[in-house]
Amino acid sequence: MTTAQFCAELIQELQKNPISVASTIERLRQNTDEGLLIDPTNEQLCFETWLNVFGFLLQSKLPNQAAEVVMAWYDRLNELQAKHGHKYHKGGAAHNAGVCFFSLGESTKGVWFFTCAYVEDVYNSPNNLIPETLAGQHLRVHFNFAQSDFETIAAAARELKALGNSLWHFPEATLVQLARNRKLRIPLQRGASNVPVNRPFLRLLISMLPDGDDNLKKKSLEFLASYLAATLPGVRISPNVKAHPQGATFEHEIDLVVIQYGSTPTYLLEALGRHFLIECKNWDKPVGVRDLNHFVAKMRFSRCKCGIIFSREGLSGDAVPQGLGFARITQLRWYQQDDCVVIVITKDDLDELAAHGGGFSETLLSAYESVRFSSE
Repeated sequence: MTTAQFCAELIQELQKNPISVASTIERLRQNTDEGLLIDPTNEQLCFETWLNVFGFLLQSKLPNQAAEVVMAWYDRLNELQAKHGHKYHKGGAAHNAGVCFFSLGESTKGVWFFTCAYVEDVYNSPNNLIPETLAGQHLRVHFNFAQSDFETIAAAARELKALGNSLWHFPEATLVQLARNRKLRIPLQRGASNVPVNRPFLRLLISMLPDGDDNLKKKSLEFLASYLAATLPGVRISPNVKAHPQGATFEHEIDLVVIQYGSTPTYLLEALGRHFLIECKNWDKPVGVRDLNHFVAKMRFSRCKCGIIFSREGLSGDAVPQGLGFARITQLRWYQQDDCVVIVITKDDLDELAAHGGGFSETLLSAYESVRFSSE
């Protein structure tokens, strides 16, 4: 069977029932792998199948179903990268995801995926050229990106590639680096829609957590936390913020400050507040009472009602009967006595998010509720 025949079959099925695309996506996925009908090493084969199905749905005025297909296409390429250990060009999938979300009025997701597509195009460009691409045209025309913005993206992408690890296989890594440098041009969206979590990319970040010395471990977890924070709706992040710096000294350092700029009232904004802090503890042991109290002191100093600790092993006391001992019971008392909510994200939470997807905000709100509605 040729790709044209396969695509014709799929579109014929969709013409009978265009509302549900689950079976169409499953057939596309099953036929996409190296050595199969849709070999990801040849992007043209993806265009002849995935892209044609996506285009049919858009032309049929079914943008939500088209979004499902294009995200499944992008996800499948990322899954196969992880499976085979080498990079595939994902510019076509990312670009069309941007087109779809832009047509749905979801500008944050649109710019996110257009920027991912542009990063992919940078890697396909020789030397240090700044490519002129369709994704770049959308960013320039609809979102006022300047030449300097494209130069910044290209420099960050090539710098990441030069490090030699597999992070550069995922364009999201470049976007995280831009966000940490406060150079990520993403519009501040109204509403509560997350940027979809790239699960294979998250799994790669999780796998890197135990590697290296203590300093590298801390940086690895800070990078992961930055990625997840950057997917939240309407946020800006500031890493390694020093309180009252005076020359080489400062009072304390905050791993990550997250500011929610969204103007629409949401549960996430109400629960976490306009500003919240993130602390990263990539340790082989749980966080104890002393470190928990130190983090709460930072929260109180910054007048933040909520903070998040990324701790691979959770809090001390989680393993005792009913999980109420040591730092765990101190966490609950801080909320009950002082209205300070400390959310703890463990490796198990990260594994769950990587396995089942969804938005990071759902993980945060579930952890928030476990603190607010627990009792001693």
